[in-house]
Amino acid sequence: MNNKPLVSIIMNCLNGEKYLKQAIDSLINQTYDNWECIFWDNNSTDRSKEIFFSYKDSRLKYFSSNERTTLYKARNLSLQKTFGEFISFLDTDDYWLSEKLKKQIEFFNKNEKLNITYGNYFIKNEKWFNKKKKALTNENMHDGNLYHRLLNKYFIGLPSIFIRKKIMSNFDERFEIIGDFDLIMKLSRNNNFGVIKEPLAYYRLHDSNFSLLNKRRHYQEMKLWKEENIENQEDISISIKSKFETLVSELEFLSLISEGKKLKALKILFGINNNKIKKFKNFLSVFLPLNIIRKFINS
Repeated sequence: MNNKPLVSIIMNCLNGEKYLKQAIDSLINQTYDNWECIFWDNNSTDRSKEIFFSYKDSRLKYFSSNERTTLYKARNLSLQKTFGEFISFLDTDDYWLSEKLKKQIEFFNKNEKLNITYGNYFIKNEKWFNKKKKALTNENMHDGNLYHRLLNKYFIGLPSIFIRKKIMSNFDERFEIIGDFDLIMKLSRNNNFGVIKEPLAYYRLHDSNFSLLNKRRHYQEMKLWKEENIENQEDISISIKSKFETLVSELEFLSLISEGKKLKALKILFGINNNKIKKFKNFLSVFLPLNIIRKFINS
């Protein structure tokens, strides 16, 4: 393997002006310098394009859609423009630590048979005064074939992922919310993962990605995914099938709450097999105003 291969970084943007500069700065400040950024502007109407072109760096490559598309179609269009040996993703509201690429390239140089690696990352919560915490403990980070571990508890953050392009597949454009999850699950079926147990990135939580408006769509997509990938699969345990059934029911409950259908939500709630504390929180949320519900269902 070339000791300094080209890394293609995909950055999809839709009105990302608020955090965009910090995201691009974190690219420019990488200690590993052989990268290209495929910046895909999905018909933004804010200052995103202006901010992008304020940087004079040939590694930053601008592309745009003639019409607005879904996120995962935009990701696929971006992939078509890449020339790197490796693929990584950085959304406009996230950012990387300066040695992220360097550490992952060094890891691949030492583990040439691996095709995917991921690392820890910080969750930065703007709803709680920018409080940050590590997403994962070292005990919860694993290498090898992760498919069944990820089914049991999904723990990989897209900002930390690093994929050899030769195994990359397209995102499923039927999805609008769970496409990242779907891709990682598909790749984990037949590939071993390497792990770097230190934080490499920041994932930002803010009002836009807390939106209640996506609850119905999230429920529908995860229900479809369960039907296609969990049901009737002989290699998946009964306990994992039960866990996914509970997850889909919880998402249906949350979507009904967000739509104000509280009676239907209660009927779903009392059929969910989850712990008493979580069920009590969900029960309370039926009777609370919408702004308070946000805190309950996203905490």
